Amino acid sequence: MPRANKIHDAMSVGRPVIINLAAGVSQWIVDNQLGTRCRYDDLESLKEIVRSLPARRENLAERAAAARKMLLRNYTWEFMEQRLKELYSGLAAPPGRE
Repeated sequence: MPRANKIHDAMSVGRPVIINLAAGVSQWIVDNQLGTRCRYDDLESLKEIVRSLPARRENLAERAAAARKMLLRNYTWEFMEQRLKELYSGLAAPPGRE
């Protein structure tokens, strides 16, 4: 699960990201079709990504809707509140320590 607010911001407006390959969430980004990645110092790959942006706009509306839906389904405060309640309910005090 991603831990970067910028990724959630991009998802909320349905825009893809370009992320450093070394970032912990970069594979998650690619797997979920939320953007692309390259090494921080790989200028040729970055140039190719930027050159490919016009062609990537073709399906932007569908991908944007899918990203927003994923965000609303899995990463809202309401969803996280429920997850936290479930996690904390499993942390009941051991016997004799109530």
